[in-house]
Amino acid sequence: FGRRALEIAEQAVREASDFMGVTESEPIDFFVYADQAAFYDALGPGTRENVGGEAHADIRTMFALIGPGDVTDPWVGIVIPHELTHLVFDTAVGNPYHFPPRWLNEGVATYLSQGYTTSDRSAVEAAVADRRLMPLEALGGQFPTTADRFYLAYAESVSAVDFLVREEGTDALVALIGA
Repeated sequence: FGRRALEIAEQAVREASDFMGVTESEPIDFFVYADQAAFYDALGPGTRENVGGEAHADIRTMFALIGPGDVTDPWVGIVIPHELTHLVFDTAVGNPYHFPPRWLNEGVATYLSQGYTTSDRSAVEAAVADRRLMPLEALGGQFPTTADRFYLAYAESVSAVDFLVREEGTDALVALIGA
């Protein structure tokens, strides 16, 4: 499992770095927890119940909850790249005084780790039809805590990134990240 996780991690950092035009030269710590209690203890109080991974750019560390039975689960190939993309994103932003909105950070991490999936697309389309779509401005800070709104926030974020790439190109997204 350790070798598989490391291969996924190295490829994710390489691809995210190439995509955002940065070079990662500092080490990244990577901790995997086999049970939820230990994982939440490591992340500390206030950790939301729907968190399966977390990246902390200030200490260049990624935490993931991956149980022994999940070693071959395709989700491992998503959570590791997703969280590591956050660390590369921080390198690309390179501004200690102002951080881009959460929707951009999560949207890029989702876009690079799994893409704009049909389930994300369906969630956004349903929210539009039901007039429940959240404006991107509302997704600049913490995401909602209820599961349905939490997942919709991710879907909207990756939708915005996908739209920008389709309409303006990857260079426009990279310029936005660097701005």
